[in-house]
Amino acid sequence: MIVTMFSSGAERYLNSELFAQVKEECVNINMTF
Repeated sequence: MIVTMFSSGAERYLNSELFAQVKEECVNINMTF
């Protein structure tokens, strides 16, 4: 998915609360699959 590529590339670039919240949502989505 594009989200995984974005999180891996911009994880250290965007290290903010908003990105952390989005990352948690992505992790939850991956757990459902």
